[in-house]
Amino acid sequence: MRAEVSESGKKVIMQPRIYQSNAIAAVESAWSNGVRSVLLVAPTGAGKTHMGAMLAASRRTLWVAHRRELVIQAAERLRIMVGRENVGVVMPGYPENPSARIQVGTAQTLLARGTPWDADLLVLDEAHHYMAEQFRQLVNAHRGAIMLGLTATPERCDGKPLGDIFERMIVAASYSELLAGGYIVPVRVFRPAVNLGSDIAQDPIDAWERYGDNDQTIGFFSRVGHAIVARNRWRSRGVPSENIEAETAKRWRDDVMALFRSGRVRVLTTVDVLTEGVDIPNARVALSCRAFLHVSTMLQAYGRVLRPAPGKQDAIIIDLCGATLRHGLPTDDREYSLTGKPISSPSSAVAGERESAVFTQRIAGVEMVMASRGALPADAGPPPPVERRRSSVDVERLRRVSARHGSEAAQTVATIYERMGE
Repeated sequence: MRAEVSESGKKVIMQPRIYQSNAIAAVESAWSNGVRSVLLVAPTGAGKTHMGAMLAASRRTLWVAHRRELVIQAAERLRIMVGRENVGVVMPGYPENPSARIQVGTAQTLLARGTPWDADLLVLDEAHHYMAEQFRQLVNAHRGAIMLGLTATPERCDGKPLGDIFERMIVAASYSELLAGGYIVPVRVFRPAVNLGSDIAQDPIDAWERYGDNDQTIGFFSRVGHAIVARNRWRSRGVPSENIEAETAKRWRDDVMALFRSGRVRVLTTVDVLTEGVDIPNARVALSCRAFLHVSTMLQAYGRVLRPAPGKQDAIIIDLCGATLRHGLPTDDREYSLTGKPISSPSSAVAGERESAVFTQRIAGVEMVMASRGALPADAGPPPPVERRRSSVDVERLRRVSARHGSEAAQTVATIYERMGE
């Protein structure tokens, strides 16, 4: 993608990729032919924010997101394209700029303030998050506007169809196209031979030492207690690690993310955070102790490590629960629907997996299998063996804490580590 800085220094014109130009033209065509609401599907790495910004740049636009980070990200991208003075932010802690042609805000703030904006275009970022009632309120307040939904995963967690709002769906690119163009990197997935549900195949720290290539890692956990224990165990082995969760203070979170991007923090553990809407291309490894019951959540989470970065030849996913056996590999091509049918992998994508390198190894108890799609580096062979070391977790102390305070998290963590032979 080429960037040109204007003489004023305020705007940057980003030359779209071919598939982005085609997708933008398809959306414009749909609007011109009387389709009011279009859902643009763009897998991680396809540049959905950039495409949305190009469609919004020449219109009076209200851009809606469900999280502060997404609002800030979209506002900065739009300011680069149309100039800072033309973009306002509607969110607590930010001064309003009602004269700006484009307004970006959270759905919660916009609905709470109850004042419709004079918009020609209503953009719903991460559109799969909005429930029908939220959609209805936003749409009713802006009846004269055309609509654009943006998402990598057009599937609501409650299973209700997105077709209740969007009349047409346009898919910008397939995962195969993004791999072929170098817009995402190929991936190696290490997983058990069977789907274990919410159980984990191996000790996560030992598995990371063997499969993780000692590289920048996001660890996805289902409970805060598990994430904190894992962070402390990484630290005990000399690996700089931090934890981010929903209650993490914004300033501390920003500091931690800066340290991670600089490489001074190597592992981030998290629960229901960092699964979407955050660009950290230097993250190469995703380690998961989550079952990922919904394919959309899995694709969003694993998508964090698919973006290319200097020196990054591939991504590594350590899927300790085997969710990819249920949902397919994160680079499989997908079929989408507005009718409520779940995101699925065509059989051709699964067949491609069998053509890739596969080998098995053992750390302790449960065999792990490697599967991949895409052109992997020539030296992507088996990782070296690692000596299993006892964790610093005091299982008995965890049991005493759980008995004293009724802590379900501590009880569950103790059970997991006992099961792993701690």
